[in-house]
Amino acid sequence: MRLLLALVASRGLRLRHIDITAAYLHSNLDMPMYIEQPHGMEVPGDYVCRLKKAIYGLKTVPRRWAAKLRSVLEARGFKPLKWDANIYRKSDTIISTYVDDFMILAITDYQIDTVIKMLEQDLQIRDLGQMNCFLGINIEQSDGIRIHQADKIADVLNDLGLSDCRGASTPIADDSMVDRDEERLVDADTATKYRSAVGSLLHIAIMTRPDIQYAVNRLASRMRAPIENAMLALKHLARYMSRTKGATLYFPAGLKPQLTGSTDSSWGTIFSPKSIAGNSILVGGTPVCWASKKQPTTAQSTCEAEYKALQLLTRTTMVIKPLFEEIFGRSDGAMPTQIDNTAAILIAESRKISTRNRHFLMAESVVRDAIAAGLLRLQYTPSEEVIADGLTKALQRQKHADFCRMVRVSI
Repeated sequence: MRLLLALVASRGLRLRHIDITAAYLHSNLDMPMYIEQPHGMEVPGDYVCRLKKAIYGLKTVPRRWAAKLRSVLEARGFKPLKWDANIYRKSDTIISTYVDDFMILAITDYQIDTVIKMLEQDLQIRDLGQMNCFLGINIEQSDGIRIHQADKIADVLNDLGLSDCRGASTPIADDSMVDRDEERLVDADTATKYRSAVGSLLHIAIMTRPDIQYAVNRLASRMRAPIENAMLALKHLARYMSRTKGATLYFPAGLKPQLTGSTDSSWGTIFSPKSIAGNSILVGGTPVCWASKKQPTTAQSTCEAEYKALQLLTRTTMVIKPLFEEIFGRSDGAMPTQIDNTAAILIAESRKISTRNRHFLMAESVVRDAIAAGLLRLQYTPSEEVIADGLTKALQRQKHADFCRMVRVSI
């Protein structure tokens, strides 16, 4: 979705939202199916009803609806993208589908109207006008594209009883707070409230708020057995969300369609020895993909931690880069990637294996293969300029403000 919004901002496309009425009922069955007579049906005997159309509740319905939709769109000249079969393209017109919600992109409103009229011959469609909300994400179209989830944030704050709390300037105050005093567990009701809030915040962090990704990731590590310190950290994050409820992720008009990457890793602590890997992929300076993840094994050096973080970014790039090229219709060669560890760069760009690095290089060579294939181009960047740095650790007020500016989160 964010790649498509970047395309809209870059080329000034029109964006329309349509909904399919009773989508599953449009699909056909691929085998005979029978149901018991519905309550109130007056047919004598022990007869059953044979279905003519797929109805909601059948296990095969999603697959049948996808097949029906594909046949309708292909009959109208639309073809699914190779790297995302839910996105269809015909010349300059793109249709992004999510069950019964469609996002249509085109140069003019006339092109979109023409597509809608064609689809109305096979489907029942509701034209919802200019896109302003899609899958719970608010979309503002003025001088570019801004997305946010202020309504969902308000719901989370209401559930926690912190709607009118005092604001905080950072999403997490103490980096190791959620790992201290593990024996001090919260009661069952508080644990349920904790899990519900963190689950909602995970969706917000993944979709529109890279500035809280690290904090939410740390809180999610305590989902199984929440402790009192983790609950305090959640309340601190709620205070930050209360202050930044209207923060938006910004895709400026005329955005330059250039793909770049950033990767970083923190060093483990006595409370949590495993390092945190952070990475981000940006289009024209706005992130379209980001992650903050605890590494599965304990790194024995900063070089190893950085190299493992680079592996995580490489796997994501192997999917995002070809999808970007397919959507934007351009290829700029290897993706420039920020990294602040020269040792990791030297290892990635060479084929040498020594006793110091064989334990992690022998396990996987995906980074070296990607560099050899022209997928990545590593660039040494000072730590304070690496965008992914804010996805690996807690930042002080000024550094967090700088991180929000770098990822174009307008607070």
